[in-house]
Amino acid sequence: MSNEIENRVRILEEKHEYQDRTVEELNQVVIDQQAQLTEFKLELAKLREDVMSANIDTEDISDVPPHY
Repeated sequence: MSNEIENRVRILEEKHEYQDRTVEELNQVVIDQQAQLTEFKLELAKLREDVMSANIDTEDISDVPPHY
């Protein structure tokens, strides 16, 4: 009986370690994506600023070309 309990505990410890590793990997993915999102927001703000400072008529930008 003791051997069975030790085996079950070992299996639980392995699963726990696997889950810890998976959570850490997923956390790193979220951190990387947040950094990308922040970078994209800054780029978008810069592009908006460039368009506004160029005095481009933005109404023409949304028009679809006749061949569409």
